[in-house]
Amino acid sequence: MAAELYRFADFELDQRAYRLSRGGAAVHLQPIPFQLLCLLVERHGQLVTREEILDRIWGKGVFIDSENSINTAVRKIRQALNDDADRPRFVVTVPAKGYRFVAAVTIQMAIANHPPSTHHRMQIMKTSIGRPSYQQTPMMPPRGSAVKRSPPVQDTG
Repeated sequence: MAAELYRFADFELDQRAYRLSRGGAAVHLQPIPFQLLCLLVERHGQLVTREEILDRIWGKGVFIDSENSINTAVRKIRQALNDDADRPRFVVTVPAKGYRFVAAVTIQMAIANHPPSTHHRMQIMKTSIGRPSYQQTPMMPPRGSAVKRSPPVQDTG
C-alpha cells in the first residue's frame, strides 16, 4: 500500500493525513468536499461523472438530494482552492455530466513496506497531460540522528 501526496499549484493534498494545505498552512475543508477533492485529483484530467461521485462519496442505496449535495461539495472545494467556476484553474464543470480536475498534479508515493527515513522514496510525477515519469529520490536521515557505521576491516596479512 502506498501513501499518496498530491501537489498542484501551491497546494498539497495528503490523503493519509487527511489534510489539504497551501504553502504549508492548513486549508479547512469538510469531510465530504475533501473526499470529492481526493477523487477529482486522483482522476485528474479525466471526467468524473455525477454517478461516480455518488457511488464513491455516499455509496449505493443512499437516498439524498444528489444534485444539491454534489453542487454544495464542489462549491466548498472551489472556495477552499480560491477557484472560479467561470474561469476555473482547478475544477471544470462538464454540463450534465460531471467534473474534471484540470491543474497539473505531481504525485508522490512513499512505499509503505519501506520506512521513508531509511529507504528510497518513489516519486511519480504526472501532469494532466502526458505520461508519468518515475524517479527514485534518496531519503536523508533526520538531522541529528546517529548513523551507525561498521568499523573498518583491517588487513591482517
